Amino acid sequence: PLLSICTGLAFCSTTFKLVPNYWYANILSIMNLLCGLAGCWVVLAGHPLVYALGLVFLGQFLDLFDGRAAERWGSTPKGEIFDDVADGTSFGLTTGLIAAASFTNLWVGIVLGCVYIGATVYRLIRFVVEKRKQGILGGVSTFSGMPSPAAALMVGTTCVLIANDAASGIIIALTALLMVSRMPYAHFGRSILPKIPKVVRVLVLGAFLFLLALGIHRDHYTVPLILSFVPAMGYLASPLFGLITRKRVA
Repeated sequence: PLLSICTGLAFCSTTFKLVPNYWYANILSIMNLLCGLAGCWVVLAGHPLVYALGLVFLGQFLDLFDGRAAERWGSTPKGEIFDDVADGTSFGLTTGLIAAASFTNLWVGIVLGCVYIGATVYRLIRFVVEKRKQGILGGVSTFSGMPSPAAALMVGTTCVLIANDAASGIIIALTALLMVSRMPYAHFGRSILPKIPKVVRVLVLGAFLFLLALGIHRDHYTVPLILSFVPAMGYLASPLFGLITRKRVA
């Protein structure tokens, strides 16, 4: 698996040198879309759900940079559509299938998976419509409602890590509700990540990649999943922390 990842990165590096700069963001979005489609196939083919979740993780990594690439090098007129379709596929459809397949009662899983997918699609459409109404051309620092990548991380890790239908159902329903809500969520890449010291970022990333590589070698992913689940839960509750902080200051 590590050799495949390195080969893929080398291929991407070569590809980016052969295309115009304004296509960089679209390529990242298309790669995110491919991750989502591959994740759907993994679930529908009956393979372990953790493999599909890994593809969602990869899509989140690509999604972290496509917006910045568009701001730096520009994009095509349909670039925003590429991004939305990719996000809807990876963070909506794939994650919804993971949720549906994780339940002991398939019909309960299908209903909750559909609820989650519907909330994701609504969240993405609302974001684009409101952004255009406000005339915002670049990115935003705060989201209205939980962003779909974070929701996918929350739901995906829950369904793979927690073997309890009741707990998973509550978290899926809560995440879907927060996506369509008006709760303010800070943009991770623009508002949270820059505040973290580079040394801490490098150490955390290095430790996570080491544990992930170890998990791939042993085909056992509990530790990386826990390390993903904990910050996802913290981000889910972050508006509450912000409200408490503002009340204390006031």
